[in-house]
Amino acid sequence: ALEGMSQDEVIDNLKQIHRSANWKAPTHLRLTMFFMMFFMTLPEDLQMVMFEELFTVCPLLSNVVFGWLPDYMEGGPESQRGENLEEIILFVAVAVILCFLYMALSFVSHSMNATTRGFSRAVRRAERYVF
Repeated sequence: ALEGMSQDEVIDNLKQIHRSANWKAPTHLRLTMFFMMFFMTLPEDLQMVMFEELFTVCPLLSNVVFGWLPDYMEGGPESQRGENLEEIILFVAVAVILCFLYMALSFVSHSMNATTRGFSRAVRRAERYVF
């Protein structure tokens, strides 16, 4: 990338070159990679047991989350295509809850990155002051 560039162009692009050479993943991505790495280092049998337990618990959690639905939503007259109005309402409710969950996790990841960025600036200022 530096071939064919004059010294002045290299000096002008020094900040970009340094950023691309010393790239560091955002905090939420590093945390996610840490948990993935930790899970992958577990023995294969333990990984299978954890997945099995996860998919055993998911239906129980969905019953807890959607236990607030009235009894008349459990079944009803079906249309010609086989679905009923209650299933459509439940699908929309699940979609809305997943959207809110995505927004909450997105907010957490952005706040983690902002906190890390502010902390690293404070450390750099302290390093300049001390050293």
